[in-house]
Parts: sequence; C-alpha cells; structure tokens
Amino acid sequence: MQDSVSRKHGVPNEENVNHIFSTIKLNIGGHYFTTSRQTLTKDPESELAAIFSSRSKFIECEDGAFFIDRDGTHFRFILNYLRTGKSVLPEGATALSQLLEEAKFYQIKELLDELNLVASKTEGRVRINVGGHYFTTTRQTLTKDPNSMLGRGNISSTGQGDYTRCTEAFLFSMVNPSGSEPTKMPLKRESQYAICCRSDYGPTFGLGRNGHDLHISGNANISASSSVFLGETYNNPTYNDPESKAELFFTGKTNFHVTNYEVFEIVN
Repeated sequence: MQDSVSRKHGVPNEENVNHIFSTIKLNIGGHYFTTSRQTLTKDPESELAAIFSSRSKFIECEDGAFFIDRDGTHFRFILNYLRTGKSVLPEGATALSQLLEEAKFYQIKELLDELNLVASKTEGRVRINVGGHYFTTTRQTLTKDPNSMLGRGNISSTGQGDYTRCTEAFLFSMVNPSGSEPTKMPLKRESQYAICCRSDYGPTFGLGRNGHDLHISGNANISASSSVFLGETYNNPTYNDPESKAELFFTGKTNFHVTNYEVFEIVN
C-alpha cells in the first residue's frame, strides 16, 4: 500500500532511488569515465538521457562499461557540465569546434546554445604576430582604414593555425629507430611554416601537403594523434634512400603516443 502511494504521488521508492543514483562506467572511444545515471539523464531531451533511461535496452560490455563510439577527448567537459550546470570550455578554436560537434551528437541543448554563442563571438577574429608579439583583434578593425597596408589586405593566413616564419630553426634527433647517430635537421629554406604556435597543440614544426614534419598533439599521452612526416619543411638526412622510409626517421611510424617531453628556452 505504501509503495503504491509513493508511486502515485511521485515519491521515489528505494528501488527507484537505487536505479537513479546507480554508478555507471562509460567507455567513450577508449576513454573511461565513471558517473551516475542521475548525471547522465539530467537533460531529459538529450541523447544520453535516451540511452540511460530506465526504458533503455542499452547493454554494457564484458568489462562492465557502456561503450559509445565517439571521440572521448572532450567528453569530460560534457560530463562536468551535466554535473554542475556550468561550462568550463577548452582553449583553442579547434578544441571548441570538436566539443561543439560532440554536444550536437549528445543533444545537450543548453551547452549547445553556449558553444554557439562563443563561436559567434570569436568568428572573424584574427591573431597576428608582429615581431614576436601576438595580438588578437577582428579583421573589421584591421581593415577600418582602406588606404592602410592592413586595409589593402596585406594580411596572410596559412589556413592551418598560427605559424612563425624563421630562418634558423632546426630539428634534432638524439635517438631514432634506424640507429643513426645524433642528427641535426635544419630548414630547407626560410619558411613561414617553420614553427606552429597553436595553443591547442604541443610542439609542432613544419607543414606540407602530407602534414607536419613533427607534430605533438595536445593530448599526446592518451591519443596516437601525434604525427611525423619529415622532409616537408626541414631537411631529411635519409631522404634519398628509397628503403629508409625517410619521412618516418624520428619515430618509425606516422602516428605515435608520447609518454614525456621537455621544452627548453635558450636565453642569451
């Protein structure tokens, strides 16, 4: 009798409470998360609410996790938004764009609205390098005087993020899969693509039709998205050896994980 009264007035019984607050393990494209059903169903119109509602037939895998075939790199931002109702967004236009795609898939409407607002505010912004000093403004501001050098359109963009032109940059290999001795690889020529300065990348150098000479991704320790294709912008010491797989001189394969790296600054 008490149980039927509880259902009639919407008061959750013990079974319903346990169901709502049950712990759920997620595998999002190889990234694991632990949360509660209450968090995942907080937005009742979302795809997550549909998947993890009491009516869902979604089955967990052998390891006890529910697998969703999406990129899990930015899922923590979605999960934290559902937990707190507050958005802490990743830095960088690329990361924001990727998060926006995931929010569209999961149909988190309020987060979608916020991300679209951020995107609209940053649209048309330009980041420029003036003698090593970086400034962010809008193209409208830069072209306000149509007779100025800026107004005449003398601003170039690589379309691949922010790069620094350099004449003296070089790459250096201490240890490599081929067993070659320590090797210095200078630029082929002065290049506008010598060094990439994107905030959402790790150390990244060079650019060509096949990609970067060396690219360390922003999540290099958990994703094999770092890559190498030596010889685009920097000299490759084994480029003329057809059997050496010269472009893979650093790592032996195109994509790789990074367990640790250090960055040093030389001060005169």
